[in-house]
Amino acid sequence: MNIPKTMKYILFLLVTTVISYSPEASWASELSDVANSMAPGTWAELKSEGFTQDYVLYPGERQDPSVNYLGEVTWDPTSRKILFIGSGHLVPAIMHFYSESTNTWTRDLKIYGVKKGLSHGYNHNSISPQHRIMGFLYAAASSLRVHRYHIDSNSWSEGATTSNDGGHAHAMEYFPDRGKWYIADGTYGIIREYDHVSDSWKTHASGKRECFANPGDPTAGYIHSFAAYNPIEHVIIFGGGNTESGGKFYNSKAWCKMDVNGNITLLPPAPAYLQLPHTSIGGLQTIDPVSGDFLVLTKSDDMYAFDFSENRWRTVNHQATSPGIFSTPSSNFIYGFVVPINTYGVVLYARYTGGNNSTWLYKHAQGGSSAPPPPPPPPPTPTVDTVAPNAPVQLKIVSSGGTPPPPPPPPSPPSGTSDFAELCARSTTLVCRDFSTQPPYDFDGVEGIFHNKGDCDSSAILDNASRTCPQIENGTLKFTVPTMSGAGGSGQYFLRFADFNGGKSIQPGEEIFVRWRQKYSASFLATKYKNSAGWKHGMLGAADEFSCASNEVVVQNSFQRGVPQMYHACGLFQPFEKKVSGTNDFDYQPGGDNRCLRSDIVDKNPPDFSNGCFPYKADVWVTYQVGITHAASGQPSRIRLWVQEDGGPRLLIIDYLHTLRNTKGYGKVWFLPYQTDKDSTQDHPEGYIWYDELIVSKVQLP
Repeated sequence: MNIPKTMKYILFLLVTTVISYSPEASWASELSDVANSMAPGTWAELKSEGFTQDYVLYPGERQDPSVNYLGEVTWDPTSRKILFIGSGHLVPAIMHFYSESTNTWTRDLKIYGVKKGLSHGYNHNSISPQHRIMGFLYAAASSLRVHRYHIDSNSWSEGATTSNDGGHAHAMEYFPDRGKWYIADGTYGIIREYDHVSDSWKTHASGKRECFANPGDPTAGYIHSFAAYNPIEHVIIFGGGNTESGGKFYNSKAWCKMDVNGNITLLPPAPAYLQLPHTSIGGLQTIDPVSGDFLVLTKSDDMYAFDFSENRWRTVNHQATSPGIFSTPSSNFIYGFVVPINTYGVVLYARYTGGNNSTWLYKHAQGGSSAPPPPPPPPPTPTVDTVAPNAPVQLKIVSSGGTPPPPPPPPSPPSGTSDFAELCARSTTLVCRDFSTQPPYDFDGVEGIFHNKGDCDSSAILDNASRTCPQIENGTLKFTVPTMSGAGGSGQYFLRFADFNGGKSIQPGEEIFVRWRQKYSASFLATKYKNSAGWKHGMLGAADEFSCASNEVVVQNSFQRGVPQMYHACGLFQPFEKKVSGTNDFDYQPGGDNRCLRSDIVDKNPPDFSNGCFPYKADVWVTYQVGITHAASGQPSRIRLWVQEDGGPRLLIIDYLHTLRNTKGYGKVWFLPYQTDKDSTQDHPEGYIWYDELIVSKVQLP
């Protein structure tokens, strides 16, 4: 058995020391403890602090709780907080927060721009973790507006207005795959689209009353609709609601989905009414963050799940551990809300009765624990503050007496320069590509080049100047970014390296290192691409998945900040960044040799890269290497990124611990300058990106 030197050192220290986990690597919270102890199909109480009767009532106003007429609210996986606005009838609104780090509910009574009389929170709360914005739909009689809460700065901005039909209980959801907010208006069957980047509105679809009204019953579904995002299926769902007329309620079981192309499809009617929990019927609707099932919990404590892959409903037998969210004392006066917590693969349900309030977790499917929680306040200084290097889970060694020997230095790459042929000949190298020959046109084989809009040799690509596929040029793989091209206008390249590892992906307990060289044209780097959320350029994922999947690890110029950053999980966008202790600043290249602060590259114009950031440079070859040390399910894996300009020193710029979304492993690499939300009407100079010398290895490369 070949035990690494650093592991031998840890084993030696175990004999003479007491070991405690570093707070930054393995600190557990009440939320994580409860969630990680749960089996699928079970409930468990989260005994949080502060969720009292006084907490949900606005001081000095009529005693109508702010959680009345409330549906799905939001979870921010970066700050690890629940955030939402709620309001009693004709009572000022309250901004609510739950913090995982303190397990406590707090509130803000002074909310910018949100006035008294908004009449409840409904399904008006949604979030874009990628843009660090929680949106709240303010529906007045004649206008709609999205108020934007900027999470990191704890500040508000007010969006532009659009006309409203008089309805005030619509539903809003952010669709990360399209980069827009969608408002489902059941009164007239209108789906409105709001773009917070351009602060503009448009009608996405109209005449969609079938998404809100039951077949043969056109009366139902005018108000109290729902909406939710499904990160597994990459769709938003919406519909349901009810109508009150003459003291009678007309309730809906209808609902639809919208896919990434904006197409809307009517789905099988629900077995229960889809509306807010406000009468003896109603209930709570949400998406399970692990399976992607649509969950409907009714006021009679029945639960139903819609399986998108099978296109059918089923009854969920959850009653064995169910707390009866809407049970006694009176179904008419029990309120609640729901929020999927993708970090731990559970759903939180809150129950308000006026006195015996509680919060509960429900685990629907196996999986979760998608990221480590934020650290708590630092503990007292230990006797010895030594961190064992290069361990998959960072360990803090605290002496029980005496001084332990100093740790060995962090591992460094072999000295000297090894050429490409020598590295490829190593027994630990799985596969290499020097791009001397054109890869095949393929999208699901071992290796290939393809375009989202059609085969690379089809008229859909060849006859459209805004679409290209990568080509071999002088022994390199060249991508072209055409003028007036869309998000994926340049095509993609992939290599399924699992086929060179006996058909096996890299699994927990193993490591993978992917290295390549890359260069950018000046025209590409100089262009500010309109509406673009930034361009990807390297990505690792599961062998059997495409280039937008839940476990992918991505290198990207996030939000065109001008520096390489990383994130995990398509759709959820869990960025590898770290808050700087004691400040409101963030390090966008955390854990590496230097820091790259938001205050230098975002808050300054022009950006200041001189304080440690590694920026992109034009016409310079850079070697990138991504390393993943894949930990067991529920444990943080180690992800690293090295860079080296030709002729310059090699730098470790990101060294980050993150719990991966699943254990499907890593068996495929993609190259692509894909730009989410890139505006295809922008006339800009052509840009070019070149790749060369791809190496996939089971050990770290120089």
